Amino acid sequence: MKRPRGVTAFAVLLAISGVADIQQGLLMIGTTPDDLGATYGNVPLFEIFRNAWWITLSLTLPIGLLTLVTVKGLLSGNSWAWYLWLVISTVGIVVGVVNLPMGSANLLTGLVYSIILFLDIVAIYYMTRTRIRAYFGKT
Repeated sequence: MKRPRGVTAFAVLLAISGVADIQQGLLMIGTTPDDLGATYGNVPLFEIFRNAWWITLSLTLPIGLLTLVTVKGLLSGNSWAWYLWLVISTVGIVVGVVNLPMGSANLLTGLVYSIILFLDIVAIYYMTRTRIRAYFGKT
């Protein structure tokens, strides 16, 4: 079966996301919670998550690498990549909902979080379509 165009489009978006995650992970090496506070400004909700900056540091780089592996699997039509795509999109929705209030400090940040959240919702809808499931060997 020929690869659907939508799978290619989502794989490209996922690759961009993976590279951005890797970049963010590398940039966070050597930062402190105070550095992050200065970066995000004086957002009250961020104070709740401020002490968990190390979680972001320890997860962002591996998630970026896993995302790039998923992209390779998506382009090859591997069944395991479909599951990882579903997990990545679901986690993206949860993170998007949590981060959405933080976007109120900056219009551009809020817009980016909204777009990513929308794309994750569309991705889950798209990947559950019969033709797409068939491409990945799901019936």
